[in-house]
Amino acid sequence: MRSRGVPVLVLALVSCGTPSAPDAGVDASSAEDLVFEATPDPAELETCTDAPPPAGVARAKHVTCGRELASGALAMGRLGDIVLENARARFLVRTGAGAASTIGAPAGGVIDATLGDGPDLLKELFPLFDLVSMGPTAIEIVDAGGDDEARVRVLFADASIGLVETVLPGVGRAVRLRGQLDYVLRADAAALDVELTLTTETSLGRSGAAVGLLALLGGGEHFAPGYGVLDDEHLGGPGRAVIVERPEGALAVAFFGEEVGITHIETIQMIRGARVSLARGVGTTLRARLALGETAAEAASQVLDGAPLTIAGMAGDSVLVARADGTPWLRTRIGDDGEVTLPAPDDPGATMTAGHGPFFESEPMPLGPSLAPMPSGTLVVAATVEGAPPDTPVRVTIERDGVEVARIAAFGERAIRLPPATYRVTVSHGLEHDAHVEDVALADGATERLAPVLARVLDTDGWVSVDLHLHSDLSTDSVHPVEDAVRLLAAEGVQAAAATDHDYVTDYARIGALAGVDLALVAGVEVSTTTFGHINGYPLVARPDQTAAGAPAWFDMSPADVFDALREAGDPSLGGALVQINHPRLGDASFFGARRLDREAGTLLAPEDLGFEILEVWNGYTRGGNEDSFLDYLALLAAGHRFTMVGNSDSHVPDRPPGSPRSFVRVADEASFDWAELRAGLARGEVVVAAGIFVTAELAGPAVGDSVPVHVRVQAPPWASVDRLRVYAGREATVDRAIAAGADEVVDVPLRGASFVVVRVDGGPAPTPIQHFEPMGVTHPLWL
Repeated sequence: MRSRGVPVLVLALVSCGTPSAPDAGVDASSAEDLVFEATPDPAELETCTDAPPPAGVARAKHVTCGRELASGALAMGRLGDIVLENARARFLVRTGAGAASTIGAPAGGVIDATLGDGPDLLKELFPLFDLVSMGPTAIEIVDAGGDDEARVRVLFADASIGLVETVLPGVGRAVRLRGQLDYVLRADAAALDVELTLTTETSLGRSGAAVGLLALLGGGEHFAPGYGVLDDEHLGGPGRAVIVERPEGALAVAFFGEEVGITHIETIQMIRGARVSLARGVGTTLRARLALGETAAEAASQVLDGAPLTIAGMAGDSVLVARADGTPWLRTRIGDDGEVTLPAPDDPGATMTAGHGPFFESEPMPLGPSLAPMPSGTLVVAATVEGAPPDTPVRVTIERDGVEVARIAAFGERAIRLPPATYRVTVSHGLEHDAHVEDVALADGATERLAPVLARVLDTDGWVSVDLHLHSDLSTDSVHPVEDAVRLLAAEGVQAAAATDHDYVTDYARIGALAGVDLALVAGVEVSTTTFGHINGYPLVARPDQTAAGAPAWFDMSPADVFDALREAGDPSLGGALVQINHPRLGDASFFGARRLDREAGTLLAPEDLGFEILEVWNGYTRGGNEDSFLDYLALLAAGHRFTMVGNSDSHVPDRPPGSPRSFVRVADEASFDWAELRAGLARGEVVVAAGIFVTAELAGPAVGDSVPVHVRVQAPPWASVDRLRVYAGREATVDRAIAAGADEVVDVPLRGASFVVVRVDGGPAPTPIQHFEPMGVTHPLWL
């Protein structure tokens, strides 16, 4: 959890407008209904195509084979969807009953957008009218294409959005409209035109609505002309376009008309027009565009006004163009040929600044045809991880003046271009290895090389590290591209993971193959309710033919219903799904708050609320409620429940990476484990939690009187401090004293009538930037 997932989307929708109210006093008795039609084109091809159309031709057809689908991590198309394609671009429109990415949202949106056969650049895009969307009554190919254009038409009436209706019941009832939505792809265009025609259905004959597009754009650099990079969590104001540039390409979404505005929340972009007045029997048409390009400039040139200007610079660098008053106009990568053509602002005082990656530190110069490169040097990192195969990835963290400026998963030798400065460079590979920290003075034009050997300093034989709570740009509240998120898992030394994006079943095994990492990865989901917290399920089977790949639509579900739905979606080949309660004390709406945990009795509102297996006691991102969750866990154990405690990162962004904390699951052979064995170990509770400290414990003998001997072993890398040992007999810490890393001793633990023992070791402040969580380690319970 970061920004509450579903509520983030609801906030985006709420901010786009207020519910419509019919204009009173209008006599509609003489108005004739406007007729919208969608007649299928009989010329549509019904067989699989083996190549895109040639130049000069556009085509629309239903997808009948894999060649016609998009590829890449964001691709969500399926057989039976509609593809609009020409020689330059491909767009897929969702058919059926529901959206591709979002539970409770409509079909009929654009779900994939690619340049040629390149990877998908879009999650999903569909229209909004105040706080409702469209309920399609027909999705048809009305023009199968040819030398001019291809056209897909969606006929619709207004329909509520499940997410909004759950939070604001009845909010859209005043909106009564219907219309048609046309997607038009012209021959040789890299843009899809959107034509939206509306009329009202109110008995009074007139109404109004704020009309816009909801664009779920995934990760990358989000930029709005007039604002700049959208790196704040929330932003709203005037604007016509949002542009997203990723290494594999760029897209721009624009709404044409007066008083256009943007609402930005994480990866959600709402581009909306002015409120329109609708009259029964009269159609009102609005237009928008989804444009693609190799660079932000290429995409922007199809939606922004401005004379084309070609700028020569260094290939791979970027240029930031601003108006004379400093207002950002466009930020774009320079092409591999050392040039970029962009739409120049109509401003004689406009400037440009050279940059590379996130760095724009050159002095602005007048906008013109030649851009001096940003002064820079090159840092080369070639690390070796002891005991691991060659080219095992490491995490490289770069700080300047105490501020983190870059965090990179480096596979093999990696060259990093940076402005001249002195940097602190940290190379790490998780808690089982030492880290290398070095200050590097980098001069303009110079190259500095680091070749550290990261020593293995922990003995974790027989244990596998896992992170069971992770997010990426397939969640609504993360802009971290999912492939990069998986690569960072490998760089952090995490060996296994379950995907848990908000209300979307991400298939980590597929993503891992795309990212080129060899980890034990499974599909999963975080069901993100607004009334009783967040609940993970894994391992699941991702079902791309279903909305959100099969994520439960939780709107009318009880906790027990969610548990059942997750188990129904489980992967039977791996033993079925486990159900995990996340951050159970993070506010009143979290699970234990909403379901009113009684610690003394070990009960919740309903007995079936206790039908889960895994409890996330330690959450690395939110931190909120961790200590209370630990006390809850001990109380539940004392009440006779046998839940498995885990610690997870809940990572959403690169600077709060995965694996901190992480859980270790006992396996028979670390070299040959699989997820079925991990699932079984989690179910049995053979787990320890570690954030810089790896602690194990076992009974050293039988209880004698009211005490029991416990063998405690404490390991930690040099970068993590260790100072405190607590041993809990039941709910009480009956041992609380100092301890040091390397301790391997038998501790006499007073029992005071308890039936189990839990060992906990803590350390000092968080060893940033290696880990942003205070060092700690906790064992599973030792039952007497």
